[in-house]
Amino acid sequence: MSATNIYVTGDQHFGHANIISFCQRPFTSVEEMDEALITNWNNTVKRTDKVFILGDLSFYNPDKTAAIVYRLKGYKVLILGNHDRQSAKFWLDAGMSEVSKYPIVYMQKYILSHEPLSKPYSCDRNCYLNIHAHTHNNPLFPAVTRDSICASVEHHDYKPVQLNKLIQKIEEVQIAEVNRLVVMKSVTTTNAVSM
Repeated sequence: MSATNIYVTGDQHFGHANIISFCQRPFTSVEEMDEALITNWNNTVKRTDKVFILGDLSFYNPDKTAAIVYRLKGYKVLILGNHDRQSAKFWLDAGMSEVSKYPIVYMQKYILSHEPLSKPYSCDRNCYLNIHAHTHNNPLFPAVTRDSICASVEHHDYKPVQLNKLIQKIEEVQIAEVNRLVVMKSVTTTNAVSM
């Protein structure tokens, strides 16, 4: 048996025709969007992989939602989003492996949530990193920061993305920020010496 990969995704909005125009998705119909999302998912995820879905999966009725969920590969963990108003039983009956109405702390380091979490404190080291959905490709919300990343499908070619790749993107932002601070300090020190 091959090793299990961990994937994260969110905001599929199966069955939601208006999301195509709201988020400028590259589809001409909800049917085309649904099939592309299913195909992309199944071309990425193996049956043995685990997928954290960060909310807003389907706008369909129970039967249509179940038909889609059963087509999706992997062990599926749904964290309920603001549009997932159905009960946990609805989602389990539809084929979810697990359902949580609260954010999940994963590996004691990552907070997986539907909505981005605000941080009222400075976080230099040993802090939680927030992987979220909800903001889609809204330009008012950065896709990645030093302590968070958006897993909405619009940012990841409309397919689940491996957790380690999301973490790598956060680390790249952190390194860029450190490098920027080093350059700023160097310039400040150089200016102070030349005065």
